[in-house]
Amino acid sequence: MNNGQSNEEPRVHRIAPVNQNIVDNLEKWHANRYDKTKNNTFMVGISRDGETPHRSLYRFSSPIDAVNAYNEYQDWGFAKKFLTVTLYMTNGDIEEKVLHAPMAGECVFERHQYYIAARILSEAKEGMTEEVYNELVRQFALLFSHDSYRFDPERFFANCKSSMTKAVE
Repeated sequence: MNNGQSNEEPRVHRIAPVNQNIVDNLEKWHANRYDKTKNNTFMVGISRDGETPHRSLYRFSSPIDAVNAYNEYQDWGFAKKFLTVTLYMTNGDIEEKVLHAPMAGECVFERHQYYIAARILSEAKEGMTEEVYNELVRQFALLFSHDSYRFDPERFFANCKSSMTKAVE
């Protein structure tokens, strides 16, 4: 009894001898086409906010290195509005991506700082009238909402234990 296991060896798929010559020629062609000693240059160009010519232009002899460099750019970096990343290939093809900065700009505050501010405001609440406290919380919520489009004022009001419930305008 063999418990459902086969005694056969796994089959290995091999290239038919007729096709081996095609594969060999393709490998040679690829090696020659992207040989580092030849002038087959791939380029990645970087521009900030529509500037021309490119601020930076990087050259690569390997298409893999060029694509990896192109893919490394994931955000707008130091651009004020947008960063343009362009990949130039040896056959004349061009691949381009535009990475936009968020509408509110780069966030100054981080999530944990919202919680710290809410805690500080909650602790200071005792010495203020409800009207003054709610206005202070509203002003902080307005500041934070201008910093990040993802800021949730209702949540902030709840964390501050404010009687305010509607969003900041």
